[in-house]
Amino acid sequence: MNLGKIRALQLDLARQIETVETVCRLLDLAAGCGMNMVVLYLEDRIKTPSYPYCDDAESYSPAQIAQIHAHADALGIELVPVVSNYGHTERFLRHPELAHLAERRGGIAGRFSPPGEGAMNTVCPELPETYAFFDRYIEEVAAMFKSKYFHVGLDEIFDMGQCVLCRERMGDQGLHALLTPHILHTHALLARLGKTLMMWDDMFEECPETLTAIPRDIVLCAWHYGYISRRPDGQFNNSRRIDALDHYDELGFSYLLCPWSGLWNTNSITEYARRHKPLGMFMTTWEMSREPLHILEPLIVQAGLYWQGVMKNDHRGRLIKAVQQVTPCSDAYAAAAAESLIFCTKCGYSADVSKKIQPFTEADESYYVRASFILARLRELEAGVDPDYAEAFRHRAEYAVLEGTLHRLGQEVFDHRSGDCEEDMAAVCAELDACRETAQKMYDAQVTLWEHVRPGLACPDLTAKFEGLLGSIERLRALAQRAMLGETGRFEIHIIMPDQTTAPKTAITLTYADGTSEVLENGGVLKSRALRSPAFMLNYAMDAEKTPVSCKIEIWGYGAMYIAHADVHNAAGVFEPSGVTGITGQVTSPANLLLDDSRVAVIGEEVVQEAFRDPRLATVKHSVTLRMDKRAF
Repeated sequence: MNLGKIRALQLDLARQIETVETVCRLLDLAAGCGMNMVVLYLEDRIKTPSYPYCDDAESYSPAQIAQIHAHADALGIELVPVVSNYGHTERFLRHPELAHLAERRGGIAGRFSPPGEGAMNTVCPELPETYAFFDRYIEEVAAMFKSKYFHVGLDEIFDMGQCVLCRERMGDQGLHALLTPHILHTHALLARLGKTLMMWDDMFEECPETLTAIPRDIVLCAWHYGYISRRPDGQFNNSRRIDALDHYDELGFSYLLCPWSGLWNTNSITEYARRHKPLGMFMTTWEMSREPLHILEPLIVQAGLYWQGVMKNDHRGRLIKAVQQVTPCSDAYAAAAAESLIFCTKCGYSADVSKKIQPFTEADESYYVRASFILARLRELEAGVDPDYAEAFRHRAEYAVLEGTLHRLGQEVFDHRSGDCEEDMAAVCAELDACRETAQKMYDAQVTLWEHVRPGLACPDLTAKFEGLLGSIERLRALAQRAMLGETGRFEIHIIMPDQTTAPKTAITLTYADGTSEVLENGGVLKSRALRSPAFMLNYAMDAEKTPVSCKIEIWGYGAMYIAHADVHNAAGVFEPSGVTGITGQVTSPANLLLDDSRVAVIGEEVVQEAFRDPRLATVKHSVTLRMDKRAF
């Protein structure tokens, strides 16, 4: 396989710090499956003289980094740090001593956040103090690592160009007037330190001029997290498919292909890489603060085996082999564990099904049933398996089953009609009580596992995940209890989105005959649970008795919404759009909203990059107001 010389694994230590012992154990794992480089995604995790603000418990000392490095050296693993110095700098900016470096200082709006809200996650490159701090910090961190490579992130710089100074620098040149000099400055810094700059490549979609203006010795890290057939979809440009690697080859850049840990993404991007000339392969892992760390290990191993050409045409068999490489177990158990890693992938889905729900479909039923079979098989075969791994694999399937159960019960509540017997909702409440008990037991088991694997480390994200889940169960139960007294009001909206990587915000307001109104959605980004499925429907809980007379749908942000129909079901009847009474902004084919078929009204600016490059366009609201009348039949 023509995959270059580098076999890299990234550990996301910024979102979830790990103990030195755990990092060393993962280095052992990487070396054991053929990896020769481990990239430590750190952001601010190393405490230095110029950056003393982190608590010791949430940072590494230079001595601890030296200990990790010595272990990597003994294994023949090259260790590369990542310190983001433009976007993804929120961990630095959270400290009062550095907050003045933020692009959104003074409470100005961001691309995805209104004034005064949201995280400060981007620094201002026009402030000399920004480079004074980051250059010194990078120099301190670079001195701790022997590798010639130093990664500086530069991905997802969503708030660049927002402040007055940056807008003045941009003028009419666009965002590349900011990104290009920043990369040139950082490249010069690292060159003085004897380092080669590595960076993510997604911002070249927004700043194509930058690509031709920067030195060719920069190593570009091309990340793609979907299934790739022939060419990858773009990141935030209406999924425009451009084979950037051909362009990198033409310009003379070296590059790494970067999947995430999912099986199908890793395998498809590997096959895509074979058609090009990469410097190597680079598996990224992200945000392991909500799931057991153990489930990541077989996915790392299967990637390493694949990149060595092991069982090239047997993806399932290779993953089974990987499971057995990380923990001794029977063939049957390894097969069940592999199935949980392949199919139980929605672990952590946190939608509050008491407020809105995507209807339970045949695909959801199949997923739920399959997860149930996998869970039963794991429980049947786990005797003798290391308890930590058994809990991790079981949790993956348990969460999928619990999620499926809540989804089904939520649909039953939303579909409840006047005249249904009270016992139906009583049975739903009983099942929800069982779900609550199951969720609490799962949380307790995960905390026990966490304390065993990550001793001394807090688990706020894991706690937040289960607190959110338990809260959703309680709210759904309250909705089911109200449904015992009559129909649950339901607003349905039918959407057909050709591209769900866009980020249009939606507000939905119903006005009732008594003059009151109800906001069902207030700035949310509506997407299908299955991002590759363009057609989906969302149900919202609403007033159970009032008569709706109008519905207003507002869109703003990045991309358009493609809406086919909307209607209301409650005790007053079924209400559908009978006319368009108002339009603002860009709305195409609004009459399609009256038809209830596959034709759509397009609301908003379709070209994402137009709004990204001029954020003022993202604040313009596009709306359609519909008259709602009772269905005659």
